[in-house]
Amino acid sequence: MQAILKRIQHLFQSAFGSTNLEDRTRDIQKQANALAKHRDLALLRIELGELLASTLQLCNECGWEPSEVVSETLDRIEQRVEVYKKLNRKQRVGLLRADFDPFHNHHLALIETVLKLDCVDEVWLMPTFQSLTPSGSVSNQDRVAMCRLASQNLDHVHVFTYEQEMEFSGDSYHLVKRILGETSFRDRIEFCMILDRSVADEMHRSTDTERIEDAIPILVVDSHPPLPAPENAWFLNPPHRWIQLEPSSLPSSTQIEIQGLLENKDPAAWSYLPADLARYIQEHQLYQRPTRKKDVAAKGKVAVFCDSFSPPTLLQCEQIQALLSQGFDKVIVHPRGVRADRGEHEVALPRHRAALVSLAFRDLSNVEVNYEDISNGTNSPLIDLTYKYQDQGQVWLVVPQSDAIKNRSGRPATIETYEQGPRLWKEARFAVLIDTPMDGSEELPPNHIKVNIPKSLSPSDLRGEIFHGKRIDHFLDRDVADYVKRHRLFVPGTAGRDAFFEVLRPELFIIHDERNPRAVELAQAYQQYQSKSPNLILVIGGDGTMLKAIREHWRRRLPFVGLNAGHLGFLMNASLPSDLQGIELISQSLPLLRVDVLYPDGKTAMHLAYGDTWIERAEGQAAWLQVRVNGEVQLQKVVGDGMLIATAAGSSAYARAMGAVPVPLDSQSLILAGSNIFQPRFWKPMNLPGTSRITLTSLDTRGKRPLRAFIDGQNLGIVEEISAKQSLTAAVELAFTKEYDPSTKLLKSLFPSDLS
Repeated sequence: MQAILKRIQHLFQSAFGSTNLEDRTRDIQKQANALAKHRDLALLRIELGELLASTLQLCNECGWEPSEVVSETLDRIEQRVEVYKKLNRKQRVGLLRADFDPFHNHHLALIETVLKLDCVDEVWLMPTFQSLTPSGSVSNQDRVAMCRLASQNLDHVHVFTYEQEMEFSGDSYHLVKRILGETSFRDRIEFCMILDRSVADEMHRSTDTERIEDAIPILVVDSHPPLPAPENAWFLNPPHRWIQLEPSSLPSSTQIEIQGLLENKDPAAWSYLPADLARYIQEHQLYQRPTRKKDVAAKGKVAVFCDSFSPPTLLQCEQIQALLSQGFDKVIVHPRGVRADRGEHEVALPRHRAALVSLAFRDLSNVEVNYEDISNGTNSPLIDLTYKYQDQGQVWLVVPQSDAIKNRSGRPATIETYEQGPRLWKEARFAVLIDTPMDGSEELPPNHIKVNIPKSLSPSDLRGEIFHGKRIDHFLDRDVADYVKRHRLFVPGTAGRDAFFEVLRPELFIIHDERNPRAVELAQAYQQYQSKSPNLILVIGGDGTMLKAIREHWRRRLPFVGLNAGHLGFLMNASLPSDLQGIELISQSLPLLRVDVLYPDGKTAMHLAYGDTWIERAEGQAAWLQVRVNGEVQLQKVVGDGMLIATAAGSSAYARAMGAVPVPLDSQSLILAGSNIFQPRFWKPMNLPGTSRITLTSLDTRGKRPLRAFIDGQNLGIVEEISAKQSLTAAVELAFTKEYDPSTKLLKSLFPSDLS
């Protein structure tokens, strides 16, 4: 160590001369921020070397022995651990979740108060996955870097990037539920959530308040000067706690006001920020958007239409057309997640809801669908959506007349009961769907336009009609109605079962293997059913033809019917009648595999696979991989040719060649298999729950062991990491005749009769 310290001292003196303490610590800050931005291990190693060299030079300049500095730190950590053991309790951690866009003095005062009053042992700053404020334009990396700068001089304060790592953009309840469920925290940490009083006052308007109260203790910190606590306020009841903010000499303001000052280059902004953050913002030129208003105005008006769309109706299609005809340039359809209080007959699986929405609105121009809430099972507050879509144009929220009316009797409008409702009422723009004449006594939001629509059944009333077996064809698009009937949606006791249906009017989109003479011949036999408005996709060939067809056409949300003209054809019917009129089929809805890919240059991409994804060595050296399941390391180091993640549909293909046991198509599992695994010794393929997220990461730090990835046989090139999980919204329907049973064919392949 002494030789290294002398070498560092000599090089730094000869290259940079004498450096004062402030400049040295600033250099270390910059290097730490650069380190935090890298995921490529080779670059990470370089940045770590720079940081270590600067840190050791700081020890030289201050006359510290590095081993003593580290030893003292370890002693403090051990003392904290021993304190918790003696107290016979878990570590108390307060989660402070915010945009931190930017971190400012109010955050600082809040943290200091909580720690001073011994409410928690540590405060973890948890930046949100997406900044939700109107001016929030800085990257997630910059927001994390600002949090690290702000916390570096604060004892017992850490930055917790869980929400960003999980890419979670849902509500607080579901986020808390995920964190509390992590086994790495469960046995050693007792969490509470830290809320500013202004946020807590809004929570009583949220339908999720009771669920959040039951899930985690909440520490409400009052503003200064303190506000009187309302009688029977929810946060006055144990295990929650209400404390008052300690008086502070630091000037404070709201996040939005600070962003405005920064955008306008007002020097007053710096008084609200810690000095290190002010320098960081100036050096990285953050919050500079002088042309934003012109850009947004040029993009026109955007209507954001939130509803359950469960199911989407013809009336809602008419409502979208009415919005477009009234001057809106785009309509964004944003289906909500499922509410926990809904019964079985009122909900459908996320993949079914996504399919219904896709079928209903696919032919409408200037309509975009966002499936985020369906995927996450969340309900994004309207106030968040106004910020989410602001860069696409001037945002208008579409609301029904019943939610927008405020009577003179003093009853608040339903909008005002939403999250941040009073602010929403005053500041947001609303397109109000008027289906009942108004007598003039009603008050609508200050910024609104009226869109007149005919009155019809709501989706909830329509679900009641379906529940009682009444006809629904005149309320729904033809393909939507067919899908609801085929999968028996909104009827108790049918969720997740195979769909039996009769093809009354065969209208086909035909795909065949043009290099296969048998497939060409069969395709000609079914040309009479070819249609421009198909209700079935007929695929003729082998499993490879089916995989290609699925990859290119799954978004049509139509059943795929395979006809085998290849070899094994696990995904294909052995035969089909020449007359398809009245044929009875069994349909299985199978989720696609979502594969997130990280490339060596830091870029990312998302792909969808039907059968499998795998990662393998690209050159002669063996692959070194780490395996994580749901974020936890399960295999620290795997040495071999590669590893594969397969769905049930892919279990009979490449996974089987790697030693995995094929499973039936309707099996809710993912298969993890390896090719020529040398380490760990005797490791075997395994089946994991279908809800698992499996991540395979390269351990190569020198570029000697490049890896390439594939999805369904397509080469994605050299990668650093792949992460796969079942998609909640992307799915494929495979249909089979009653005579063909994929499970029986699978069983026969496992127990072949020609073993002699």
